[in-house]
Amino acid sequence: VMGKVITPETGNLLVKKAAERMALNEGTIELLTDAFRKSELWNQKFIGSEEFEKININYGKLRHEKHYYYDYEVLGQYIRYNLEGKTVLLNGFYKESPLEYEIISQLSKCAEKFYFINNFEDFSTQSSFDLTPQIWHIVVQKEFSPKSNYTQHYSIETEIDAIAREIYTLRKSGQELSKIKVAVSSMDAYLPVIKKIFHSYGIPYHSIAGSKLIAEPLTQFIISLLTIMLSSERLTWNIVSSLMLHPLFDTPRNIFALDAFIRRNGIHYFSDIAENDEVKIHSEAIHSITELLGTIKGIAIDITSTSILDGIDTVLNNIGIISKIERNENMQEAYSLIHQCLQNTLEAYHNIGLEFKPDNLLKDIKRALKNLEMPSRKGYKGVDILGFMDTLELDDVTLYIAGLSENYFPVPQKNNPFAPSIPSYNWEKSVMLLNRWQELNSRLYYSCAERDMDGNVLNPSTLLETFERMEITEQKRAPLTARQYYLTYYDHKIENPILPILKRHNEYQDDTIGFYKGLVKTDGRSTLTFSAREMNTLIQCPMHYLFEELLDLKPLTYDEDAIQRLQLGNVIHKALEYFGKKNGFQVLKESSVHALELLSESLMRALKKHHVYPERDLFIKRVYAPYANGLVSGKEDNVLVQLLAFDRNF
Repeated sequence: VMGKVITPETGNLLVKKAAERMALNEGTIELLTDAFRKSELWNQKFIGSEEFEKININYGKLRHEKHYYYDYEVLGQYIRYNLEGKTVLLNGFYKESPLEYEIISQLSKCAEKFYFINNFEDFSTQSSFDLTPQIWHIVVQKEFSPKSNYTQHYSIETEIDAIAREIYTLRKSGQELSKIKVAVSSMDAYLPVIKKIFHSYGIPYHSIAGSKLIAEPLTQFIISLLTIMLSSERLTWNIVSSLMLHPLFDTPRNIFALDAFIRRNGIHYFSDIAENDEVKIHSEAIHSITELLGTIKGIAIDITSTSILDGIDTVLNNIGIISKIERNENMQEAYSLIHQCLQNTLEAYHNIGLEFKPDNLLKDIKRALKNLEMPSRKGYKGVDILGFMDTLELDDVTLYIAGLSENYFPVPQKNNPFAPSIPSYNWEKSVMLLNRWQELNSRLYYSCAERDMDGNVLNPSTLLETFERMEITEQKRAPLTARQYYLTYYDHKIENPILPILKRHNEYQDDTIGFYKGLVKTDGRSTLTFSAREMNTLIQCPMHYLFEELLDLKPLTYDEDAIQRLQLGNVIHKALEYFGKKNGFQVLKESSVHALELLSESLMRALKKHHVYPERDLFIKRVYAPYANGLVSGKEDNVLVQLLAFDRNF
């Protein structure tokens, strides 16, 4: 295969070069890169302003001149030269464009033996490929009997906590962890929560997805080094200390003393240290730092693809980082990826003909590092954390499927204003996935959250409309006061007491307690005032103590009427939504009697969904009377009857 593949990073660099002297922000560059690719993939003409169309023309000429190709173009070349006469197995196909379907069709004809596991027809194996993108239009959600259940939890944390509790119970009962899988809709949203909660239950796990390279300590160290090397901004102490005080760096004790001195005196820029009269005692530390900074800065004097890489290797070797990398397999993988990323970015600059501006180069390197992932390490035992697409062929396992909220499933499509007419089949792919799950020979548990990690309210996915919602039976929490909590330590000694209050507790158990040595404040009249209530409040929640005792703020009162009005609006909205989904307004045009019956049925269903039972509470019955009384008979004073009459007459 001749030529180079266009990655998102090299695509952005090509757009920058094609834009010539036009100033574009990073967001616009990324959107144009995506739009140019989609336009060629779907064989559509790029439509934009005159300036953007000019960039598109320049971009096309530049990428062909520099021999840059898209992944599907490289695949076409590879099939033509490498797969002819070979045996090929294609495990499902989830592409969208006609060109990609045409490429696979050619592959099925040139291969000696071709096997296709057809994800559109119950994953049956076929020896031909005659599909087109029109196949997506016939994907429908299947109905299974009995209906599947799902649970909706308060938040992502409570959702994962419920799963962890069940896994903990299964583990105690003797089930192997290798037979338990957890699939999540978003690794970014769920993995941090899983890491925190699974560890608290002592449950080992292994994420199939790789970890972010940017989160590795070595990556942060390299970024600090590159910032000092390439940034034209005035060096702050925070940037310098991020390198000199990094855990990978064997920091001398005198640099820690210098750091304390700088922060104590509020010095912001490293160059301002010399202006302080007391800095002489730290001259040795300043000299060693200045010498290292000079070496790093010297690498960027003549920027080439080899000078920067060789310079970084030299610096890392001189400060002892290379020897640490050689002794750690994880650091070796990280450094290999970082080295390859730097080399690719520098070579792209050279091949495309971009000017080596240090600040721009630093931004592009950081962006490229941010998009890379460390490969998933093999051999870890525990619960596998999977993406949804990793679950298609699971058999005889216990599978927990989390994250089925509407903002996560189906996966929302990012809108590109430069490519508005490009179709997307995310909804159809999710329907196909849901159908496949229910056909698996495994024990399945579906769940979603009402709130994401930012507190935003989420609704269950619309694809769960055919599922039954299960009620969550949670144990009532009875939090202990600080006084009750400390009583649990009575008659017990605490091992390894670190805090003074714990040491004092152990002294009390040994009957060696002495005079109180804590800090007390007087009111200026040689008297001391103590309040057990205030102290108890302070121990339980310092902010509560601040609001109640110091600021004298009154707590917010619960407005029951407002909650009732909010619930009433939700119920009526849901009833009208059901009515509309059942083509109620079309029924209204044909028969008002049938429409009223359908609306009454929708209202009863909405009341049941929100757990509202007017027949059990006279007050609730009075609240819903204007909407429920006389609805079926069509009384004119019923609000919903008036609504239908207005719609019909209008």
